[in-house]
Amino acid sequence: MPRSRRSTDCKRRLRTCRSKCAWGAQRRAELRDQDYFGPALNRTARIMAVGYGGQVLLSDTTTGLVRASLPENTTVKDLGEHHLKGLSNAEHLWQLLAPGLPGEFPVLQSLSTLPNNLPFQLTSFIGRENEIAAIKSSLNTARLVTLTGSGAPARPGSRWRSAANC
Repeated sequence: MPRSRRSTDCKRRLRTCRSKCAWGAQRRAELRDQDYFGPALNRTARIMAVGYGGQVLLSDTTTGLVRASLPENTTVKDLGEHHLKGLSNAEHLWQLLAPGLPGEFPVLQSLSTLPNNLPFQLTSFIGRENEIAAIKSSLNTARLVTLTGSGAPARPGSRWRSAANC
């Protein structure tokens, strides 16, 4: 079967499954002003945001619904649980593997792999182990720690590294 036909067949099966699925009132998309809104679309947008161009990601729910009816030579790869921005619970994600689709991608860009929004340190960090240990110790007993002084204690690298490692 040609690739385009397999792809079309897979899309058709996904649409059929989606239309037959009883999502429940809280997951139903709502049509307003020629556009759709709702928790299901928010979750979908969050899942799409952690992937890469050409990568087809599926939620655990979707995978459960379509796994048994996937076309020949099409399978899913378990990507594990990922915390997604704005969602309180982790989502178990899967990648669709099919002929004609790229199969290798970097690690997903979720909060599970990028736990904070601090700047990534491009240089090595040598000689501030004691300061970082003291900052981390202080953070274990207080929610807010203020670093003051000139030189080493107030250096931005010490602050970023301490915060990123907590």
